Order: sequence, then structure tokens, then C-alpha cells
Amino acid sequence: MKLAVAIPLSIFLFAMVLSGCSLLAGSNNGSERVDPQTLQLLLEAHWDLMSWGEPANLQEPLAGTQITLEFSSEGDGTSGTVTGSAGCNQYGGSYEIRASTLTISDIYLTRIFCSEPEGVMDQEMQFVSALQSVTGYHMSGGRLNL
Repeated sequence: MKLAVAIPLSIFLFAMVLSGCSLLAGSNNGSERVDPQTLQLLLEAHWDLMSWGEPANLQEPLAGTQITLEFSSEGDGTSGTVTGSAGCNQYGGSYEIRASTLTISDIYLTRIFCSEPEGVMDQEMQFVSALQSVTGYHMSGGRLNL
């Protein structure tokens, strides 16, 4: 199951560096609680972007770039910060997670200009824009689909 972000038909597919298992978020008595195992896996993993774009036209990050995502929790883990590499610059922001919804907001970037590989700055801006539009997630087989 692939969850679309607000950019029409765009998705991200992250694979974690840790070995994973298939876990699904669930609700408890109608509330929007996140499955504790899912939350633990999400928070403990270092996620590397494998592909992104429209489902019929997924693309890999440019050769020579690495796009990453890490979650750090505050309190019960359902909110906190995200950090990572956008391919050239480092980024950070806030997240909030409930059952199968995930929002990422208040994203900031360092301001380094990278001329190589060609197109890295465009890729970075597209990634950050799409990341801010994430509305849901699905985890399966060590992969995180946004």
C-alpha cells in the first residue's frame, strides 16, 4: 500500500538501515494511538530514501547524493523532530504522528550551495517541498512509505 503525499501522486520510499519487520499502526478503542512497536521502529531507524515521485514514474536520488530521515521523540513519541540530509544541505523540522497519519512541518535547511552533481539543488527543493506535504505513512518489510 502506498500513501500519497499532497503533491499529486507523489510518494517517498525510505528503507531503514536496521533490519525490519512488517508492522502496522492501529487504533485503540477508536482513539488515534500509534502501535508501540511501530513507533519504536520508526524512532530507532535511520531511514535512507530509495525512490520518490509519482507511483508510475519513481526515481532514485541522484547518484552521489544521499537523502536521509531520522525521527527524535518528545514525550510519548507521537511528536518530536525530524532531521536528515536533503542531498546537499541538512534539514530539520517537527513531526506529529497519529495511527496512520504523519505530518512534517516547520522545515528548515542549512544554506550551502552544491553545484555537483548537476541538479542536486533542484532535487533538494523538490524533496523538501514534498516532505512538507506528507499526510500519512505505511511501514512494511523494513520500508517506510510516505
